[in-house]
Amino acid sequence: MFGKPDPLSNPLEFSATYGLPGTHLEPHYYRHFGRNFAIVAEFPDTAQGTIDANKFMERFSNNGLLAVSDGRIIIANMDDLGDWPETAAVASAPA
Repeated sequence: MFGKPDPLSNPLEFSATYGLPGTHLEPHYYRHFGRNFAIVAEFPDTAQGTIDANKFMERFSNNGLLAVSDGRIIIANMDDLGDWPETAAVASAPA
């Protein structure tokens, strides 16, 4: 599909409700090693959540596990290098 984005290739664009008021306005982020990564998907840290996360990563092979934290399995795009937080936010964050 040259010149036309495939909505199934990017889970951030996948939802039929994307861009509707009150939904999917901004991705959530997870800070890992000092950088902020966009969360593509998250699943509960349970046996079923692990199965679902693995199925998701099989379907969207350009996504992978970022972290397992606070009862969540967090998936991010493997091309996401993470953004450094704003200087003011870093200065005010506890060490």
